Amino acid sequence: MSRGGAPDGARALLLALALSAPAAAQEPADVFDFTELAEGVFAATVRPGPPMYVFANSLVVVGEAGVLVVDAHASPSASRAFLRELGRLTDLPVTHLVNTHWHTDHTMGNAAFVEANPDVAIIATRATAEAMATLGRAAYQADVDTLPVSADRRRTWASERLGPQGQELSEATAARLLRSADLRDAQARELAQTDYLEPTLTFQDRLRIDLGDRVVEVRSLGPAHTVGDAVVWLSNERILAAGDLLEDAFPWIDANSDVAGWAQALGFLRALDAAVVLPAHGRVRRAPEYVESAAGLLGEVVRAALLGEETPADPAALRRFYARFGLSREAFDRAFAAAVASAGLRIEDR
Repeated sequence: MSRGGAPDGARALLLALALSAPAAAQEPADVFDFTELAEGVFAATVRPGPPMYVFANSLVVVGEAGVLVVDAHASPSASRAFLRELGRLTDLPVTHLVNTHWHTDHTMGNAAFVEANPDVAIIATRATAEAMATLGRAAYQADVDTLPVSADRRRTWASERLGPQGQELSEATAARLLRSADLRDAQARELAQTDYLEPTLTFQDRLRIDLGDRVVEVRSLGPAHTVGDAVVWLSNERILAAGDLLEDAFPWIDANSDVAGWAQALGFLRALDAAVVLPAHGRVRRAPEYVESAAGLLGEVVRAALLGEETPADPAALRRFYARFGLSREAFDRAFAAAVASAGLRIEDR
């Protein structure tokens, strides 16, 4: 998934293959599965093999006065597909759009929501709005500039049947790389013709949104995964949309992450005792152990960073973490060591 720039190398090959899984005669609008979590509350999760750039889930809250959506998508065409499908559920307009953070897989589709309703409020924390004006715009331009280059690289891999590390590629893999290349070219063309739209309504700590018959709370929990992460909480239904603070993968920690802050944010989420959790990437979760596991992992990362450890002191005790992520022990140790290194730097900055 795009996190503010086009990745490359072996990891990018795996990403391309995941994005380019066969779409199996899928209609253009059939990009999302809408699952009702409570009356008028839906999780929109991405179907395999989408026909455009789209990676992130969305929460939909339908009220008497309008609809709130959590997170736009990686491309305007993905957001348009989302809005077409949403139209099957309600005739009400999307009046509120929350960008949980600045990464482009959550914000590039903002323009499509404005096309559908020019009065829509695009909501984010002040820190996220500032990051979108700088980091986000730079990532937008980087995608426009580099996606065609990475598309050409994938066509070379496919034609030569050799991957970025010299590995032989099967015919099926080559075909999926060619599809990935086409998607990248289409994304670059689409972004070049689309305005990069920043939030129109910002807040510092907490924002309560009245949709007529229900109130939605947006909370600022950054700096954590990014400088300005926000989550959306429906207290009556105990439904949480967690953005990238939670996902079905090892935490995406980069140079802009604050790991100690992230661990603290997950502690807050654990205290909410949500009945249903929608991570930004992955499936809907209904077990409290999911948040417990993520909070425990980040807590261990911070503890190891404070103690100057590069790997878990007791790997066996952390097996529940790498088993949950489907990682081998060796892959987990590498990811954990990288996370500890980042955490150490961020803790020193605090």
